[in-house]
Amino acid sequence: MRTVEVFAQFFSPLTEALTDLRQLEVLLSDLGVDVELTEAHAEVVEGLLPLAFQLRQLTQQAEAMIADPEVQGEMDEGDVIDLVASVLDTVAALATTPTSSLQSLPGVLTDSQTWVRIARELPGYLLLTWLDNCLPLVPAVMGLGAAVVETPRPGGGAPRRVIAWDNLIALLRDPPAQIADTWNWGGDAFDADGFLKAVGLVVSAFGGAPRFVGPPAVLTDALGDRASPGAARVLDARLVTGGMAGQVGSVNLSGVGALSLMFTGVARPGADGVAGLAVMPVVAGAFTARSEIFDDVDLSLSATGAAAGGVGAALYPAGPEMILGQGAAEVSASLRLSSTPDTPWVLIGSETASHLRLERFAAAVSFVSDPPEVSVDLDLADALTLRIAAGRTPMA
Repeated sequence: MRTVEVFAQFFSPLTEALTDLRQLEVLLSDLGVDVELTEAHAEVVEGLLPLAFQLRQLTQQAEAMIADPEVQGEMDEGDVIDLVASVLDTVAALATTPTSSLQSLPGVLTDSQTWVRIARELPGYLLLTWLDNCLPLVPAVMGLGAAVVETPRPGGGAPRRVIAWDNLIALLRDPPAQIADTWNWGGDAFDADGFLKAVGLVVSAFGGAPRFVGPPAVLTDALGDRASPGAARVLDARLVTGGMAGQVGSVNLSGVGALSLMFTGVARPGADGVAGLAVMPVVAGAFTARSEIFDDVDLSLSATGAAAGGVGAALYPAGPEMILGQGAAEVSASLRLSSTPDTPWVLIGSETASHLRLERFAAAVSFVSDPPEVSVDLDLADALTLRIAAGRTPMA
C-alpha cells in the first residue's frame, strides 16, 4: 500500500466529517461531544479546520491509484507528508482557539476547553480507527495492557474506545509487567474474567470465533488440583471444526467435531484462589447413525464425547508450568428403536372388532460415563388406543 493510500485511509473519518454534517456529529460524539449541528455551525467548524479540499484531493488520488496502480497522481510522497504535517498542525491549533470564535456554536462547543480536548484526542481517534480497519490485531494486543480502554459517554450509550498513551508507553517498555499490572496478575485479586475478555479480542483479530462458556466438567477434571471454584468462565477459542454426512448401504450417517483451546483461571495446586491462567486443548464431537431395519421401524445410534488435557500449560506470574499426563474424557451414547407405522399394530383383538392397538412406540438404552450410568426408557405416552365395538356402532 502506497503512502497516499495509507494516509487517505487514516484521515477518512475527518474527510467525511468535513463534507457531511451528520458524519461531523458522529465524529464529535466519538470524541465525547454530543451536539446537534446546522449548516451555520458547519461553516464555523470549516473555519477552524480548513482542510476539506486538501483531504478530498488526497482521497481522490488514493481512489485513482487503487483503481489503476499505474496512476502517478499530482501529489508525490513529499507532498503527502507536507499535507499530513499541515493537518496535524491545524488539529493541534484547535487547543488555542479563542473563545470569541466559538460563540455561535451549540452546547459545550462554546467552551475553549472542549476544543483543547478535541485537539488532544482527535489524532488518537484517527489512529485507533485506522488500526481497527487495517490492522485489527494491533489494538487487540494493545488491549492486553490497557493501552486501549473504554470510557463512558457523557450522554450514555455504548462506551467510547480510546488510546491510553501512558499505558501504551508502559506496554512498549515492558509488556509482561504492564499486562500483569493491568489485571493484578500475581496480586490477591487477579481479574481472570477481564483478562480472558481481552484474550478473546486477540483471538477474534486472528480470525477465530471465541465464545465464553461455563467450565466443562471434562476441563475441570483435567485440571485436577489446579481447578479453582473462582473461575466462573472459560474462553473457548475454537481452532478447527468439521462435519460429515453420508450413507453407507441403508445407514444414514452424520457427525460433527471440534478442536478448541480453552482458557480459564486456575489456582496453585491445592489452593482455591485464582492465581494464573490455564491453556488446554479440548476435543469434542457428536455422531449419529440411523437405519430403517423393518418397514416403519427405525434404529438409531447417537453418541457424544469430549476429551481434555494430556498436555496443557498453567501460566503464573513467575512463569509457565506444564500440565502433563493429566487428562479426562466423558462419553454418552444412546441406542433407540422407534416406529410410527402407517397402520397401527393391533395387539389384542381384531381391526373390525374391539381391540387394543399401538399407534407408536420408542425404546432407548442410554449410557453416560460420568458418573457411569445405564438407563432404559420405554416411551408409550399417547401410544395405546382401546377400541370397543358394540353391535353395529363401534366406539373408539
